Amino acid sequence: MRMARAKTADLVGRDEELARLTSAAGRAKDGHGACVLVTGEPGAGKSRLVAAAADRWHELGALVLDGACEPYGNDELAYRPFVQAWSPVDTEDGGGFAALLIELAGLGELPADVARAWLFDRVARQLDSWGRGRPVVVVVEDVQWADGSTLALLRFLARPARKRPWLIVATARSDGEDRLGAADALIDLLASGHVERLALAALTDEHVRALVRTVLDGTPDETVVDTVVTRSGGNPYLATELALAAAKGGKELPPSLHRLLSRRISAHGRDAELALATVAVAGDAPGDVLTAALAAVLPRDAAALVDELARSALLVPRGDGDGVRLRHAVLGEVALRRVPPPRLRAVHRCLALAWGDDPAAAWHWEQAGELAHALDTWLAAGRVSTQAGAYSAAANAYAHVLDLAARVDAPRDVAAPLLAVEAAEAMHRAGDDDGAVHVVRAALAAGDAMDDAARLALLDRLQACLFAAGHATEAFGVVLEAAELADGVAPSPESARIVAADGSRLMFQSSYAEGAARSALAAGWARELGAHDVLAYALGTQGVCRAASGHVAEGLGLLAEARRLAASSASVAVEARTSINQCYVLANVSRYAECVEVGREAIARLATRSLAHTLGAPLYYNVVIGLVPLGEWDAALAVCEQAETAAVPATTLRFLALSRARVAVLRGRPDAAEAALAVARDDQPRGQPAFDLEHAVVSTLFLRLQRRDREALELARDTVRGSPDGIDRLRLCAEALSALADLVAAGGRVRRIDDPHGVRDELLAAAMGGSSDWSDASPEGVNLRRVCIAEGERMLGPHSRHWPVIAEAWAELGLLHDCAYANLRLAEALVAARSSTPASEALQSAHQAAQRLGAAPLLAEIAAVARRGHLPLADLAPSNTASAGVRRHDPRLDALTRREREVLGLVRSGLTNGQVARRLGISERTAAVHVSNLIAKLGVGSRLEAAFVLGPDAH
Repeated sequence: MRMARAKTADLVGRDEELARLTSAAGRAKDGHGACVLVTGEPGAGKSRLVAAAADRWHELGALVLDGACEPYGNDELAYRPFVQAWSPVDTEDGGGFAALLIELAGLGELPADVARAWLFDRVARQLDSWGRGRPVVVVVEDVQWADGSTLALLRFLARPARKRPWLIVATARSDGEDRLGAADALIDLLASGHVERLALAALTDEHVRALVRTVLDGTPDETVVDTVVTRSGGNPYLATELALAAAKGGKELPPSLHRLLSRRISAHGRDAELALATVAVAGDAPGDVLTAALAAVLPRDAAALVDELARSALLVPRGDGDGVRLRHAVLGEVALRRVPPPRLRAVHRCLALAWGDDPAAAWHWEQAGELAHALDTWLAAGRVSTQAGAYSAAANAYAHVLDLAARVDAPRDVAAPLLAVEAAEAMHRAGDDDGAVHVVRAALAAGDAMDDAARLALLDRLQACLFAAGHATEAFGVVLEAAELADGVAPSPESARIVAADGSRLMFQSSYAEGAARSALAAGWARELGAHDVLAYALGTQGVCRAASGHVAEGLGLLAEARRLAASSASVAVEARTSINQCYVLANVSRYAECVEVGREAIARLATRSLAHTLGAPLYYNVVIGLVPLGEWDAALAVCEQAETAAVPATTLRFLALSRARVAVLRGRPDAAEAALAVARDDQPRGQPAFDLEHAVVSTLFLRLQRRDREALELARDTVRGSPDGIDRLRLCAEALSALADLVAAGGRVRRIDDPHGVRDELLAAAMGGSSDWSDASPEGVNLRRVCIAEGERMLGPHSRHWPVIAEAWAELGLLHDCAYANLRLAEALVAARSSTPASEALQSAHQAAQRLGAAPLLAEIAAVARRGHLPLADLAPSNTASAGVRRHDPRLDALTRREREVLGLVRSGLTNGQVARRLGISERTAAVHVSNLIAKLGVGSRLEAAFVLGPDAH
C-alpha cells in the first residue's frame, strides 16, 4: 500500500471524523458497507485523516486499496485511481485492475456501454470475493480531478455498497461555494443517500494550538502559538508549515508555501492580488467601506472579481454577514508582498476616503503618506475617543499625533503644549502614567515659546502622573515649582488647580493646617472664576485636612459639597478624587462600613465608564482597608482579586499586597504573608510615608507570627521614631508594646533587651504625645491609646483593669479581631486572678470570634490560656466556622495535574499570574493557562473560589 501512514496522535481535532470512518469499516465487515465522500478546502487534512483511518482499518483486518486522481487536463487516464489501487494485489487474489482491462480487450469489439457494464460487474464481483470474511476499503483521493470513467465506476459501486462488504472512501476539495469539481457528479447520490458526506471544517483555535504544540514538540512560546493560530485560520496544513518555520526561527512564509499560495492567487488574474491586499489592509472595515475602496482600487468590475475570489474560497463572508474577509491571513501576507509600494499607498488612500470623517481613516492617511491629513484625523480620533471614555484608543491616537507633529506642522488652532496635555491625560486614564510623564517632560524640554498658563497646565499634568506612577517625591517637587509660578500670576483655572495641588501635597506630607489654608485659597479663586471642577478638587483636599486636624464633621461636610460639585462639573477625575478623599476620611475616623459603601458605589460608577482601573484605583484599596478591620477578610481578598483583574497601577497593587499580607498573618499563613510582602516591596513607591508606615505595621505583625518578637520590637521602635502621627503609628506602638510584654513574660531571654522599662516609657510617650491629626478625634485612635497603656501594664504581669473597656469599644466599632484580642487579654488576667467564671465568658467570646475569622494564631493563644485556666471551649457548628478544625479532602483536586496543584497553592497564597510565573520559572501566559485550566477542572468561577477548594487553612 502506498498510502502514507499517519500517527493518530498527530491528527488533532478530527477525532469524531476518524471514529466515523473506523465505524464504517466495522459495519462493512458485517456486510453493511457505505460510500463516504470526505470534503474540505486544500490543506484541511483529508489525506491525513484517511491515512490515520487506514491504520484503524488494518487493525480490523481490512484489505485497503488506495489510488488518487491527477489533474491531467484533457489527457485523461481512464480508471487511473483503480489501476493504482489494484496494482499491489497478488495474482492468486485476482490480479490487478489492468488484468480486468486485458480480459475485457480479449472479448473483442463490444459496444461501449456493454463493455463498461461487463467491467463494472467484474469489479463488483472481485470486491465481493475479497470481502469474504474481511471488509474491503477502496480509497479514491482527489476526486475533483477524476476522469469520467472513474466517476462512472464510483457511482456504480456507491449504490449497492450498503448491502456489500465494501467501504468506498473518496476525497474531494471544496471551494468557497462548496463546488467539488468533477466530484459534483456525485451530488445527486448525496441527495439520494447513497453517498455519505464527511465535511472537514476549519480547526478551532484550541485544536490549532494543540497541533502547533505537537509539531514543535514541547512547550513553545505562547506568542508564537497565537501567531500561528491567527495566520492559519484553522487550516491544519498551513498551521503545520507555519509552526515548522517558527521552529527554525523564521517569521516569513516558507518559500514552498509562498509559491503555492501565489499560484492560487495568480490563477484569478493580476487584479486578484490587489483585491486581496485591499481586504487585508481594510481589517474590520464595514462592508460599505470595503466595497467603496475596492471599487476605487480595481481597474475592472470589483464586484465580479470579489465574487470570483469568494467562489474559490480565497475570500469568505464575515461572521456578521457584513462584507468579506480573507479565508486565511497568510493570503493577505502573500498579496501584500506582491503589490508595489505606490499601489499600496493608493489602496490606503482609497480606504481613507471611504472611511470619510471616521477616526479609522487616520491610520490609512498615514500609510498613504498624507501626513497632514493623518494628523488632523488622529487628533479628531483622540478627542472623540476621550469623550467616549475609550482611553486606550485615545492614548494610541495621541501617540500618532505627537509623532506626526514632530514631522509636520500641527493645526494652527492647537498649541503644542495643549497637545501634550491632552495626550498625557489620555495616557493617564489608560493606565500608562510613565508614558504620560515622558510626553509632558518632552514638551517642557522642547524649548517652544509658551505662556504661563500653558506651562502651568503641563506642570499640573506632570505632577499628577508622577504621583499616580508612584514617584511622590518628584511629584511634590514639580508642585512646588508650579506653585511658585502660580503665586506670581493672576488667578486662573490653571493657577487655582496648581494651588489646590499644593494643598494636596501638604496633605500627603501631614501638614494639615498649611494644606487646609492653601486649599481654601484655591477654592476662593475657583469660586470667583466659576471653575467648579477646580473648586471640587480644592474643597475635597480642604475637607481631608480639616478632618485630619480633628474637625471631622466640618471635613466631611466639605467633602460632601466637593462630591456634589464634582458631579455637576461632569469631571470624572475630580469626582473620583473626592470619593477617594471621602473614603480616606471615613476610614481614619473608624467609620469603616460607610467607607466600604462609598468606595464600592464609586467603583461601580467608574466601571460603567471603564475607568475603575485608573482613576478609581485607590478606591479598591480604601474598600479593602475598610473590610479588613471589620473581619470581612474573604470579601477583602475578593476585592484584591477584582483590582488585579481590572489591571490597576502597580502602586495600588503594592498597597493591596500589604492588605493581603495582613490577612495572611492574622490567619497564620506565613508563606502567603511573605509572598505578599515581597510584592509590596517590589519597586515600592518612594516618598509616601503612609506606605512606609503601613509596611512597617504589617512587617511587625509578620515577625511576631514567626515568634521573632525582638526583631519586631526593634523594627517598630525605629519606625515610630521617624514616622508622622496617625492611626498606623498608634497601631505600631501598640504592637511594639505587646511584643515587649511577651518578651518580658518569656523570662530569661529578656536580658538581651537593654532597659525594658525605658523602652516601654519611650513607646508610651510616642503614643500619648499630643498630635494635630485625627487620631485625637478618632474612636479607634482613642482606644488604641488605651491598648498601649494596657500593654505597657501587661509587661508587669496580667492585669484586667483596661481590657473590658477596650473590648467594649472595639465591639461598638465592629472590629471583630481587635475585640477578640482584648477579650483574650482580659481572660488571661482573670485566669491569673483565679476568676474562672468571668474568664470563661471572655475567653469563649474571643474563641467564637477567632473561629469565625479563621484567625489561627489568635486561636492558638486562646487555647493556651484555656489550658492554663482549665477552661472549656465550645466549638461553633461547622456551618458557621470560617476555618474548620479538620480539613476534608475535596475530590475535585484529584483532577488536577501536579503542576496545576502547585499553581493552585501559589494562587492560594495570593500570588498574581506574573508572580506565579517568576516563582515557577515559566512564562506569564503559561501561568495564566494553568490557572484557567484548574478553574475549569474545579468547576468554579474565579481564582478566589479555586483557592478555597484547598480549604481555608491550606498553605
